[in-house]
Amino acid sequence: MIDQIQRFVRATRPALLLVALAFLARPAPAQEADSAKTLTFASGTLQLAGQRLDVDFGALRVPEVRGNRLGRTLTLRLVRFESTATDLGSPIVYLPGGPGEPGVGAVQGSLAPTVLALRQVADVIALELRGTGQSADSMQCQEKGDQPLDRPGSPERYRLQILKNAASCLELMQRRGIDLSGYTVEAGVQDLEDLRLALGAERLTLWAFGSGTQLALEMARRHPASVDRMILAGVQGPDQTLTLPSDADAALTELVDLAGRDSAYAEYPDLLGMLQQILDRLDREPVKVEVLPKRRVVVGKWDLQKRLADAIGSQGELERIPAAIVEMSRGDFTALGRWAYGFRRGLSRPAAALASTCASYASVERLRRIAAEAPTSLVGTAADDPALDVCQVPGLPRLGDDFRAPIRSAIPTLFISGTLDARTPVRNAAAVATGFEQSRQLVLRGVTHDGLVRTSPKLVEAVLAFARGEEIRDTVLDGPIWDFVHLYPRSLASEVLRRLAETNYAATVDWYHEQRRTSGPEPMYDFHERVLNTLGYDLLRADEVELALAVFHLNTEAYPGGFNTWDSLGEGYLVAGDTVRAIRNYRKSIALNPDNGNARAILSELERRAPDAEGRRR
Repeated sequence: MIDQIQRFVRATRPALLLVALAFLARPAPAQEADSAKTLTFASGTLQLAGQRLDVDFGALRVPEVRGNRLGRTLTLRLVRFESTATDLGSPIVYLPGGPGEPGVGAVQGSLAPTVLALRQVADVIALELRGTGQSADSMQCQEKGDQPLDRPGSPERYRLQILKNAASCLELMQRRGIDLSGYTVEAGVQDLEDLRLALGAERLTLWAFGSGTQLALEMARRHPASVDRMILAGVQGPDQTLTLPSDADAALTELVDLAGRDSAYAEYPDLLGMLQQILDRLDREPVKVEVLPKRRVVVGKWDLQKRLADAIGSQGELERIPAAIVEMSRGDFTALGRWAYGFRRGLSRPAAALASTCASYASVERLRRIAAEAPTSLVGTAADDPALDVCQVPGLPRLGDDFRAPIRSAIPTLFISGTLDARTPVRNAAAVATGFEQSRQLVLRGVTHDGLVRTSPKLVEAVLAFARGEEIRDTVLDGPIWDFVHLYPRSLASEVLRRLAETNYAATVDWYHEQRRTSGPEPMYDFHERVLNTLGYDLLRADEVELALAVFHLNTEAYPGGFNTWDSLGEGYLVAGDTVRAIRNYRKSIALNPDNGNARAILSELERRAPDAEGRRR
């Protein structure tokens, strides 16, 4: 769980922080907020799925630690989308996952169609949880501690570095006056109850994703009379914070089954067997890989296990795995080396996510099960590293065993799961649902963890029906079509890097266009848009910002009509600290795709911080 957060932080931290703050870019409030009030609102507008909507921007003030009169007061930001219904239902509150992901950014992006649909039932509120949004920067730990590149990845070295970083992070939070004991699910439950009371609502409908479902479930346990119904996607029960190795293996098994239906992999019927052989080889004999000109990294078994665990939550990442298995079986470990190079360059993490994960942690029984499954698992304990060790650092909160006990409830609840979601698998929802008298399970075939927030018309229809109290017709829905990376004689990424190093950008662009123009029915290179996009993000993770920008630029020249290429270039400039160019490229992305909620949220915040940059448009 913590490593899922770390992956997002390394790759997209600036963007995530800006998305979390995006709703601050709004017209000035009509009146000054009364500091005596718990909840205040100011009117404004927000772009959602191509529509400019009137919304209410809110601020909920809560104590950091309840019962400590001398402690800090936190301001939790929220956005309220007013209902279009005449007969209003209970307010619907969206609780994001992560922990630490931005709630407002999520509903502006892939969840926007669901928000628009749910407005037919009640007001929809996107809430920024503790440690996200405006307070995220102050809670970001600053340690890095690069791991050595001339030795294979080691869980022991990794854990020692993480333990050192965690202790240093706790000291930093103490110096800043931040009390991490206030960043737990229990504290979040009381925030929800405070919000309900401040709204004057009899009950709330909770709509949650990932770790946000753990918060919703605990609300159902502690304040059942305050909850109308729940829509939980990617269920994380009270004792399901840590991932079981068997769930990771099950996802990999389904992945290779899917890949087997792709004609490109028809001649590789035993990808899992090949993967096991590669792991055994790396265990015996680590491999030195050139990841950039004159830059090498040594990779071993644990690097591959960690790479697999890192990919398990994302469809885009998993689509790369079958090709990587075949390439490694042929002796080409370049893709693994590039990932390992970036992974070892930075180990920073948000303190709120660390505290929340460690507070929930796991029961003795869950830990024993992980230990029993790990020796025969393809990924071992990599999916839970470093939580198994870092959560032992003194000073991190830990909730009592009663928190991890099963929940029994009569609240109507819709459980949504994806069959390729190893982080919050289908059996998580099935186990939690046994305690719910009025539960309904919806399974999405071929859907990963991140795919649960990518809405489809049928999923939106099912969620809306449940919110209305209607019967859901389907219990199983088909997910998206998988687009696996295919094998090509030569690596476009490696050739582009080589030419950028040996010639210059202009010559590399000319070479790319010539190769693509003359590419025949059996091309030597994979010219798919994602190839250079993936390379650019690999370079960003490795702090090779200038190279990343060159690659992103090349991709915009190759695919000028692709909104995502301009979005990625904007993020590259954001990491480089060039606000003007970041704004320029996010605007291009939005012009190509007005529904790019992520870009809109980031752009709003950038323009708020730098109102004169590029002649801000009002």
